[in-house]
Amino acid sequence: MNSAYIYETIGFGKVYIDKKLSKSIKNNVENVENKSQETLENHTSTTSELLQKLKAFYETCKDCKKCQLSEQRTQVVFGDGNPDSKVLFVGEAPGADEDVEGKPFVGKAGKLLTQELERVGLLRQRDYYITNVVKCRPPGNRTPEEQEMITCSYILKEEVKLIKPQLVIALGKTAAVGLSGVKQISPTKVRGGFISANLKSPILVPGTKIFVTYHPSYLLRNPNELKNFREDIMKIKTLIESLR
Repeated sequence: MNSAYIYETIGFGKVYIDKKLSKSIKNNVENVENKSQETLENHTSTTSELLQKLKAFYETCKDCKKCQLSEQRTQVVFGDGNPDSKVLFVGEAPGADEDVEGKPFVGKAGKLLTQELERVGLLRQRDYYITNVVKCRPPGNRTPEEQEMITCSYILKEEVKLIKPQLVIALGKTAAVGLSGVKQISPTKVRGGFISANLKSPILVPGTKIFVTYHPSYLLRNPNELKNFREDIMKIKTLIESLR
């Protein structure tokens, strides 16, 4: 093994990664909590009518027991951010940290995503809303099963109905499949571009365009893909700016 690489635990397991890139990612992730706190102080959550409608809806399904994921969860994890932005990021499912804190993308992968978005000036409480296809943590952070995604889709469908996003971004394969209804999707082939929801989508109107990029947990396992992810983030920023 090349001495420029190290074997260590990040994300979901042990991987060989570039030393310099590993140090960069770790430093950025450690700093993102302080930066996020500054973000919250400078960009407080909107108290719009839309946000109140979302909160009221979440209240009706916070005790959801429609599928087996409810048996081991700590709490249902709903969306977070600025719904008035009309920009919606969708991930896979809550992880251990999200299950405890009750907010999406607050763990190691979430901090990496927040860092990369903030790096180009995109702030959660101002520029986008973020949620997951499945709202309860799957045991052991496994991939949600198809039936679990279908059962949980009523929540994301209502989020989409209320927010009426003009830009939908799928973070990873599970989100892309859950949003589009297209089962055979390879993020490595379609990342950086759009796919369309089909008639089997339980969430979006057929034909709705979905921008696809990597889930940040994939970057923790494959840090050399960070460059490509950053290219996608710049495209997303340009798309967001075109909406203003």
